Amino acid sequence: MDRLNNPEKKCLPDTNSCSFLVGHEFGREYNLQLQVENGLGKATRQFTVKAAEIVKMDPPDILSLEPLQDSSFLISWRRPALTPHELNVTCSMRYRELQDDEWDYTPDLYMEREKEMIHNLRGLHAFTEYAVSLRCTGSSGQTWWSEWSGALTGRTAEQAPLHSVELWRAISPTGHRRLVYLKWMERSSLRLPGITLGYNVQWFPEDRTSDSWIRTTKGHEMMLNMSEEAHVVSVVHYNSAGSSPKATLRIPAAGEKTGEAACSVQISTAAAEDVAVTWTVKNLHFQTFVLDWCIDSGVALCNISFQYVQNSSTWTIEKAPLYGPNAKVEKRKKTEVTIRWDPLRPEETNGFITAFSIVYRPLNGHESVVTVNSDVYEHSLRSLRPDTLYSAYVIVSTRAGNTSGNLIQFQTLADSTDYTGVVAGALGACLLLILVLGIAYKQKKEKIKNLFWPNVPDPSNSSISEWPSDWAQTVQFLNPEQTDGALHSGDLHILHAVYVNDKTDRERLLPDLCGSTEVVPSMDESSIVMHYAMTEHCPESADCTLLLHPATWAAASLYGGQTAAAEETAPDLICNEDTAVVNPYLKNSVRTREHTQCCKE
Repeated sequence: MDRLNNPEKKCLPDTNSCSFLVGHEFGREYNLQLQVENGLGKATRQFTVKAAEIVKMDPPDILSLEPLQDSSFLISWRRPALTPHELNVTCSMRYRELQDDEWDYTPDLYMEREKEMIHNLRGLHAFTEYAVSLRCTGSSGQTWWSEWSGALTGRTAEQAPLHSVELWRAISPTGHRRLVYLKWMERSSLRLPGITLGYNVQWFPEDRTSDSWIRTTKGHEMMLNMSEEAHVVSVVHYNSAGSSPKATLRIPAAGEKTGEAACSVQISTAAAEDVAVTWTVKNLHFQTFVLDWCIDSGVALCNISFQYVQNSSTWTIEKAPLYGPNAKVEKRKKTEVTIRWDPLRPEETNGFITAFSIVYRPLNGHESVVTVNSDVYEHSLRSLRPDTLYSAYVIVSTRAGNTSGNLIQFQTLADSTDYTGVVAGALGACLLLILVLGIAYKQKKEKIKNLFWPNVPDPSNSSISEWPSDWAQTVQFLNPEQTDGALHSGDLHILHAVYVNDKTDRERLLPDLCGSTEVVPSMDESSIVMHYAMTEHCPESADCTLLLHPATWAAASLYGGQTAAAEETAPDLICNEDTAVVNPYLKNSVRTREHTQCCKE
């Protein structure tokens, strides 16, 4: 495709649609060429279109969803990105309660050329979660509608309760005073406009309104000690936005007779859990009736249950529960979350609970339902999407119906959350190991170096290549395994060796070896003085000192070993005169003196 008189552009889609950026060239015409290819060949079609006829803009960006006190939202959004300034824009809004599937719509929100727009969405329920989404198009149908924007969720503000509670009593006389048991409940057919914070109970004698008492509680019942005169009792419940109208009840005086509104009351049991009550109305002006019942425990004042009945003379005790479960979220994970709810009180169940159902779904996703037994009060939802916003509520069911509890929202954890601790722990362990090894190496550097890199002599610096070729034959007889057991003149026993530094040391040591008892060795390896025990030519107790070249000492040390003492005495060893010879084993061919001297003790 190409714009007229402009370079060609290509679009290679994987589906049967293609999109490209028009930008500010909204009013231009484009030449389009559509090419379709399969195994049998290609087909091409060319046509010209106006950009305005095929443009589909991006969805708008919802900036905020602010709840107002009149149960409405103040919604602001931004003009779709890359929309030409000269294009007039019209938007449409849709909204719904999170637990509903059907959307309500507010069309024709004329944005014109404004960059941002604000709209007050009214007619909503108080304290209710909603999802809101928007889409836009060019005014007067100039462009295609954009896709719906991502939904933004929010809860409307609380309102003061508009309806009073249902109130009833049980009376037990005790001498000159009476115990009055009060019980009340919020109307189950009404949506709660907020979170109830408490109840104010007020009572006073019917003829003395000035003598009144007020008590506050968070429960649904209260025991009062009254005199025998008639009293008026009222109950008000309140939340953060205000208080409800009064629910008023008259407590008759002791011994006061009241007229009967009904007669001929009949009770029948259609099933094990079902009790049907039917009565005949005497005065047709009565439209509201109260039935109360309790378990007969033999006490004067029992824990009553009651039910208001409007415009009817029949009632069945088995019905849907009065309230749904109060649920909350615990133990959020990446793909799992645990939901826990509180048990219902017996007077709230209206019968026997058969099951609980957890209804949940992700934002803009499909609803899922999990059902558990009536004695289960928590359940873990698994296989959820990571980093996703969910809504959920719990339904309690009896044989006669079911009632939904409060709506809760939760967001699963992101993918990286579970691994943060593992990665941090591994990194910390590595750093600690490096630190310990560094300290150990610093303190034990030489030992570690010798352990892994021992100091091996370099063979290239050895002088073994310069030894005579017959040195092995010369000392071969030193190996005890190759001797005949007899003692020979070459058998040696190495006693000790000291270093002789130079000629001065040799002259100092050699002339008087027999009388010398202490020799200070030097570190020069030019020559070595060794002491041997000659076993054949020297007396048994004689010490002989032999000046040898280092190579000769090395050979003797390699093959020499301790020999047995001679069984017979050898003749005295005659000391020779000094002779100067050239030592062929010295590397630098220097002249040495080989001096042999023997002495008797």
